[in-house]
Amino acid sequence: MKKSYTEDSKKIPPKLEEWRSFLLLAVIILPILAVCAIGAYGFFIWFMQLLFWGPPV
Repeated sequence: MKKSYTEDSKKIPPKLEEWRSFLLLAVIILPILAVCAIGAYGFFIWFMQLLFWGPPV
């Protein structure tokens, strides 16, 4: 079957899709992951001080 013109026009060009993916990764996903990693590290240090090491001198 032949595809209609409207179906072909709905496709996003690969270059535009690549830019959207890059911006999503660079602006949203990586900053959220960075904040989560720093928060997890801080929680780990706090919890270890609570259980084993005590407060810093």
